[in-house]
Amino acid sequence: MKKYLIVLLTVLLMMLNLPVCTASAAEIQLYDEGSRLSTEEFVQAAERLNEAAEHTGMNVVVILGSERRSDTTIETAADSTYDQLYGQKTDGICIYIDVSSNAHPYDYISTSGLGQFYYTNSSESNRVDSMLYAVEKYLYPAGSEDVFGAVMAFADQI
Repeated sequence: MKKYLIVLLTVLLMMLNLPVCTASAAEIQLYDEGSRLSTEEFVQAAERLNEAAEHTGMNVVVILGSERRSDTTIETAADSTYDQLYGQKTDGICIYIDVSSNAHPYDYISTSGLGQFYYTNSSESNRVDSMLYAVEKYLYPAGSEDVFGAVMAFADQI
């Protein structure tokens, strides 16, 4: 009887660990609409974003938008791009960095799954604002943007 109980408990404990073993690999996407990054910068940025994605276990998308768009269109672009790539029931973050030379650029962060809890803007943690501030330091004044620096700053904040 004692042996049967030990086997049963062992099987139950093994069953509890199964969901933990089914994690998927995080991925990155870097879209440079206006070719603002050199090939070398693009590769370096992708490598740093990949390190951040692997570290967090979350998907990471960066869109360097070069077309003039409204704020609403930018938000929709970030949300729908992430959802089209990974689906709504995944963990990740997407940033749209407006490098269109718009007089009033608008940068936006979209989150999904655990990203919604990890990257928040609550009274206890202003994580999204901190991330946007770190990125925007590289984007002003207009005309002298350091787009590579902005992407690297975002990767460091992840």
